[in-house]
Amino acid sequence: MRKVILQTPRLLMCQAKKEDFVWLYETIFSNKDVCEFLWGKTLSKKEANELFVKKFALKSTFGFAPLFEKLSQNLIGYGGVLPFAFENLKGFEFGYVLAKPYWHKGYASEIAKAQITFIKKNFSNTPIFATTHPQNIASQKILQKAGMHFLQKAKMQRGERLIFAL
Repeated sequence: MRKVILQTPRLLMCQAKKEDFVWLYETIFSNKDVCEFLWGKTLSKKEANELFVKKFALKSTFGFAPLFEKLSQNLIGYGGVLPFAFENLKGFEFGYVLAKPYWHKGYASEIAKAQITFIKKNFSNTPIFATTHPQNIASQKILQKAGMHFLQKAKMQRGERLIFAL
């Protein structure tokens, strides 16, 4: 049984297991459409595995974690909360990535709001951030709908990003 990190009416975010990597690689890390605004390219199996080992919550509830649809129990993507530090900005950043068949179903808005609530509950009075590719209009709308506001444009490790804050 997986440890549940957070849940929404339709989703569960659970602690990661090593066997999640195969699905994540095949459905997200190697999918051109999903990766377009993340890294600008698909990831090799080695790059994806390094990301998985380094950033996913395998032994804790902090970091990226798989998202499951409650009703079907299907793995649909991942989300998570990580420390955020850029120039003079410090706090926590949340993010989410959904497999393409799960786009346009309201899941991104649902998980974004839940992660904001999670950060507020567990790290009170800490600034909350999210970043997105400048051309990812859908993600920008989701962040604004969740109450976040555009803060600044920044050149980050993954390229140019828009930083949103709450």
